Amino acid sequence: PTVIDRNEIVTMRFDHGGLRIITDGRALDRAAGGERVRVLNLSSRMTVTAVAAGPGLVIVGPAR
Repeated sequence: PTVIDRNEIVTMRFDHGGLRIITDGRALDRAAGGERVRVLNLSSRMTVTAVAAGPGLVIVGPAR
């Protein structure tokens, strides 16, 4: 099932080594949980690839 819809405002979360950064983004694609999705960072206007973690939440960061 889809947890991220295209054009939805999502929470982008980055976790690494005790550092956590949270910001808003706009999903450029639809995605189910665990799928990769392109997201436009609304602060920097850069497009990043993230993983859909749940409704309205994507995880950005180093591959694990």
